[in-house]
Amino acid sequence: MYSVIRPPHSVPAPTDLPGSEEAEHTPIERDLRLQLRIVEKVIDASLEGIIICDQKGLIQSVNRAFTQITGYSEAEALGQNPSLLSSGRHAPDFYQQMWASLEAQGFWQGEIWNRNKAGQVYPEWLSITSIENESGEVVQYAAIFHDLTEIKRSEARLKQMARFDQLTRLANRQLFYDRLQQALAWAKVQQRKITLIQLDLDWFKVINDRYGHEAGDQLLQTLAQRVQLLLDSEDTAARPSGDEFSLVLHGPQTHEDLLSFLNRLRQVICVPQLIAGQEVRITASMGVAVFPEDAQTAETLVGCADLALEHAKYLGRNGFHFYSQTLHRQSRSRFQLANLLQNALVRGELHLFYQPKVHLASNQICGVEALLRWFSPELGGVSPADFIPLAEDMGLIDQIGDWVLEAAVRQAKEWSEAGTPLNIAVNVSARQFQRGDVAVRVLSLLARYQLEPEWLSIELTETSFLHSPEKTRVAIEQLTAAGVKVAIDDFGTGYSSLSYIRTMSLHQLKVDISFIRHLAESERDRKLVEAIIAMAHALDLEVVAEGVEDAEQLRLLAEIGCDQAQGYQICRPAPPESLIEWLLQR
Repeated sequence: MYSVIRPPHSVPAPTDLPGSEEAEHTPIERDLRLQLRIVEKVIDASLEGIIICDQKGLIQSVNRAFTQITGYSEAEALGQNPSLLSSGRHAPDFYQQMWASLEAQGFWQGEIWNRNKAGQVYPEWLSITSIENESGEVVQYAAIFHDLTEIKRSEARLKQMARFDQLTRLANRQLFYDRLQQALAWAKVQQRKITLIQLDLDWFKVINDRYGHEAGDQLLQTLAQRVQLLLDSEDTAARPSGDEFSLVLHGPQTHEDLLSFLNRLRQVICVPQLIAGQEVRITASMGVAVFPEDAQTAETLVGCADLALEHAKYLGRNGFHFYSQTLHRQSRSRFQLANLLQNALVRGELHLFYQPKVHLASNQICGVEALLRWFSPELGGVSPADFIPLAEDMGLIDQIGDWVLEAAVRQAKEWSEAGTPLNIAVNVSARQFQRGDVAVRVLSLLARYQLEPEWLSIELTETSFLHSPEKTRVAIEQLTAAGVKVAIDDFGTGYSSLSYIRTMSLHQLKVDISFIRHLAESERDRKLVEAIIAMAHALDLEVVAEGVEDAEQLRLLAEIGCDQAQGYQICRPAPPESLIEWLLQR
């Protein structure tokens, strides 16, 4: 039994009462004995450690919780000074203030670090009360404490959750801004540069859609580990949200050093990862801004890096772009472009031009491709290279794509009724295929305008296979079953697998202009195009060469077996009336 914690000395403990066990006790004595036993049981059962010290500060009594928390037995503690538990973490003035409070107020409480018998330092909340006798003299001290270790751990976990991303263990948005502001304050004093890199993974949604969110999380975790290995101890890697990362660098002080780091970063990101038994390669777009050249505050620097990131995506992804004042001016121009584009369709500013395709063996026109043009009263003619990516970013590409499709079907019907039927090829975006209703939309338009399917073709880029392979496959099967021809556009510039081409019901393969441009000068390009043609023919696909700009290219294409060609050498894109006039004169 643990020592009984005695009440003030004027009251005897039960074992001190006179008489034998059989002796009679007064009712007051019996009640006192009962109360003391209750107190003893309560103290011994308490989950809080309790220590009673005499007026000299030596331990007189402890309870069971004391031994459990500290590891010291009752025998080891009795007669010892409570300094037995001292951790050495507190300076002498800490204890001086504690005793001063006890002497002045008879009470002290606060957080203190102690050491258990095993040598482990732990936090506890301690309350000490002075006990006085009838004369007002301090005769004992009662201390009650509880271990704060688990509370501290919970607080640390909550702090970790509040400031760190739980998936990657990188800094979250809040901590990122704190670290960035600290870095800028340091750089101002040291007259150094701070580089901010805003990084966004390319096609990450495709990974999630194809392999599942668990695989996407695995990719993010691996990527976070790789990126951290590139950083110095004072640098910060953060994951503000989704597939976005932010890097705060103290190191690179020259443009050459920064370029070297960016190239290493890009290489690390591109290393394939094994996901669901398959090697998956991912790329990233990066925007770079530097303090103090580009901005003086954290918020402005982030805005500059975000703008550079947006431009990196606009240029084609898998690369990095530096912020500049020119970029800022372009951004303002792009903002104006976005405002005007929102109303372009309603105001009738979008038009279709048509570029003919010629059959190389017979020199006969075998169809046309519909090409979108925008003529703005404020800006004049706007290049598709400028407004198509913008329409995708703004979420307008579906609406514009639907308009193009209907306008082309309507034009094909007009030409058919006029006695000059032409097959019109329409580009359908990956976004439209991802929506899943391309075939339904096309067949509905053919029925509404009573147009034979042979006068419409659909062109899609290889990216459609990457974004939504199953929806794309189903749409192609439905279209070809109805008699609509389907072609792969810009072949060689995307991400498609030959297995898609082999298994899908395709009709044509269009070789991108980048392979045709140097056909006359480059034997390597010539052999490459020849190999593409041979492969396509082996799969029963017709081959169309895009971007033919001179007679020599046309001759070489015919020589190596290309089926069709289109480009400025044959005819520039033209409005419907001009195209028909050109056809009649030809």
